[in-house]
Amino acid sequence: MRLVLAAALIVAATASAGLAEEDAGTIAGAGWVSCGEYAERYQQSPKSTEDYFYAWAQGYMSGVNQASPIRKNLRGWRVEKQKDHIRAYCNEHPLAAYGEAVQSVFNGLPNR
Repeated sequence: MRLVLAAALIVAATASAGLAEEDAGTIAGAGWVSCGEYAERYQQSPKSTEDYFYAWAQGYMSGVNQASPIRKNLRGWRVEKQKDHIRAYCNEHPLAAYGEAVQSVFNGLPNR
């Protein structure tokens, strides 16, 4: 359990600091995809792309939340607001990783 918590904290720190090439391998799945690539996929297939990526986002935020000493209310923003925020972040930061957009949502959620 402690190993899982430590891993989640490392992932959170990586995402909040930005994902540089030397961070390769510290985060996997949809979180590593660039915002630009996410936007391209979203244009081709909005619903399935957003469903896939947002499922990753929920898992990521849940893991980070469990590892954090200060918990966030993951329902503090409506799901649509979270998705809108992610899309806006990615539009403004196409070179950022999708995980950074999700971390931005997480950071903005109210504490429990």
